[in-house]
Amino acid sequence: MFYFYEFRIKWGAAYKDLSILDKMKLFFYIQFIIRRIFYLSIAFYLFENSTFQILFLLYSSLAASMYVGYSRPKVWWRHVWLENINEWFVFMITFHLVFFTDYIASASM
Repeated sequence: MFYFYEFRIKWGAAYKDLSILDKMKLFFYIQFIIRRIFYLSIAFYLFENSTFQILFLLYSSLAASMYVGYSRPKVWWRHVWLENINEWFVFMITFHLVFFTDYIASASM
């Protein structure tokens, strides 16, 4: 299906840098959009509970990193590496929220 010339001319930009030989790799942009919607829902529906906000952000970042590392959806290895580094930074920044938010019960600890 993806090798038909007319299809590639019309829809080729949607999967330009993706490896198109596996369905799991083609799911990359869909999971990217779902994660962004998930981030927005965390921000708007869990605004009173910062503990669950942090936990859900940590787990979603970890799951995305595992998906990118396992499926390697990009054609070039540098893009896969860049996606994993990006997820690692998001994970570490979110992990630092544990120490710098209201998650800590008392400042004297």
